[in-house]
Amino acid sequence: MQRQGIRQRIKILRLLSRREFISGEEIATRCGISRISAWKHINHLMSCGVKIKIHPNKGYEFISFGNRLLPEIIWLKLESSQVIKEIIYLDEIDSTNEYAKRLLKPGSLIIAEQQKKGKGRSGRRWYSQKYKDLLFSITISPHLPYTYAGIFSVVGVLSVVRAINKLYRVKARGKWPNDVLVDSKKISGVLIEFFAHMDLIDTLILGIGINVNSFPRLRNTTSVRKLLNREVERSQLLTEVIKYFQEYYCLLEERQLGKIKKDWMRYSVDYSRRITLVSAGSKIKGISQGIDEYGNLVMKAGKKNLIIPPVTDARLLLK
Repeated sequence: MQRQGIRQRIKILRLLSRREFISGEEIATRCGISRISAWKHINHLMSCGVKIKIHPNKGYEFISFGNRLLPEIIWLKLESSQVIKEIIYLDEIDSTNEYAKRLLKPGSLIIAEQQKKGKGRSGRRWYSQKYKDLLFSITISPHLPYTYAGIFSVVGVLSVVRAINKLYRVKARGKWPNDVLVDSKKISGVLIEFFAHMDLIDTLILGIGINVNSFPRLRNTTSVRKLLNREVERSQLLTEVIKYFQEYYCLLEERQLGKIKKDWMRYSVDYSRRITLVSAGSKIKGISQGIDEYGNLVMKAGKKNLIIPPVTDARLLLK
């Protein structure tokens, strides 16, 4: 019943968003439901923040999608998806990755408006503001060797970088293994967790947090709103990130890893730069030579070529 209701509300939103005015009678007829059902669905959307005006003689007028990341809105904007099969929307949760681990259902997109225990790499806390940022996890079942797990962190970063650059005309860049920076300030982070059977990844969870309309308090962080001096539509950014992720996921399935490596060279802030790798209290200095097909950092330190997996606790500092 819930999925049927979502499908009906997607149809209603599509009709509303494409017309200046539309009557309840026409909505009911076009959707194949009663006028009372149409009225209930519209009231539900309005109660969830979708802005719709009612005109006694003209019918309904669509104003905006509002500020909530409702499944109906995301499905409408995605249109179709080869990766996402179910959208779970939560007002508040411990973290979307923890929810995904409890669910372990490939094809799930878990969205939360707020996380009580949001986390980043190495257990670091991830802070966000309710109804302001993007917090979501995608669960997939790639059936690739676990050595490929790191490339999904790279793919997540690239998806965010390209979406932000396309929509807002800024110069976002990826920083190995899981950060997105704009003007050297962090705007987004990616966290991957996976479960393997034998040597194959059975389930992989890609968690992404993006500072969108908030004003981050931590030093060296920024948000889309701070960059543009205005609020933006979060659902548009979310669907754009998913679309890019789907493109990269198809490349991974077809083992076309060369395109991913080239994109990392193009959008990475650390490629060919002098870097310092900090791990377990030690420091290694060298030059980044990009990534290999598994998402590992390739680094030249003196006469040695080092391969650093992204699943370690290593931190990369730019010189």
